[in-house]
Amino acid sequence: MKKTAKEIVIESLLTEEYLDISSLNKKIKENSEKVFGYHSIYKAVKQLVDEKVIVKCQEGYHLSEEWVMENLSFLEKLKEHINETKGFSHEACDFSVFEFENIKKLNDFLRKVENEHMSVFSKDKKSTIIRVVHHCYNYLLQPAQELAYIRKLKENNIDLKILCYGNTPLDKWTKDALEKFGAVMKIGANAGSITSKKVYEDFVVDIFFDKKFLDILNEVYSKAESVNDLDPSNLFEKLINTNYKINVILYKNKDIVKNIRDRTLGFFE
Repeated sequence: MKKTAKEIVIESLLTEEYLDISSLNKKIKENSEKVFGYHSIYKAVKQLVDEKVIVKCQEGYHLSEEWVMENLSFLEKLKEHINETKGFSHEACDFSVFEFENIKKLNDFLRKVENEHMSVFSKDKKSTIIRVVHHCYNYLLQPAQELAYIRKLKENNIDLKILCYGNTPLDKWTKDALEKFGAVMKIGANAGSITSKKVYEDFVVDIFFDKKFLDILNEVYSKAESVNDLDPSNLFEKLINTNYKINVILYKNKDIVKNIRDRTLGFFE
C-alpha cells in the first residue's frame, strides 16, 4: 500500500529535531519513491498541525511530544495484548518491557513465561538456564519451592547455573543448599551488581530492581553472620510493605541472546 503525504511527512520528521517546510519538501523528494508536489506536502503539514500530530516552532516543524507519548502508550497496550493472547514467546517483536510493584508479581511473571515456553521443559534436549543475581533471595523466602523448582529442572534434563554477586555467609549457605540439589552456583562473581538476569536458550529476562529493594536485601545479607541470624518473616514484611518498582525487559533477538548467553557461560569456565 502506497503511503500518503501525511505518513511521509511523519516519517521524515522521525529522524529530525525539526524541519522548515522547504527542508521537509527537499528531504521527501530525495527519499520518497512517490512524487509529491509542494502543495501536497504543505497541505499535509497543515492538516497534521490541526490534528496536533506535529507542532510548528520558530525553527520549523517537529513531532508533538504528546502525540509521541500517546502512540508509545498504545504500542505498550498492543504488546500486552499479544502477550496475554499469544503468549510471551510470540515473535511480534524482539523485546518487551514490563513493570511490577513487588517480587510476588515478578515471580508469577517469570513462572508464566517459563510455562508458556514449552521448550524450556523438553526432556529430549539438554539445556541450561543461567541466573545472574545480586543475592539468591528466593531461597531465603521460599526454600521448599526453590528446591522443588531446581529438582523439576533436573528431571527435565535442564541444568541451572547461578552467578551471584554477593559473597556473604548467607550467600555461601545458599550455595551449599542449592548445589546439593544439582545447581551450580558461583558466589562473589563479577556480575549481577547492576541487573539480574534469567538466560535461556533463545530468550533473556533482564531485571532492574529499585534501589529501595536492593537496600533492604543488602542490609539483611550484610548483617547476618550465619543463617541463625536470619529472620525470613522480617525480610518478607520489609519487601512487601516497602513501595518499590521492578522493571523487566524480555529479549528475543537471537544475536543479543547469544551474546548474553555466551558471556554468562564464560564465567563458569
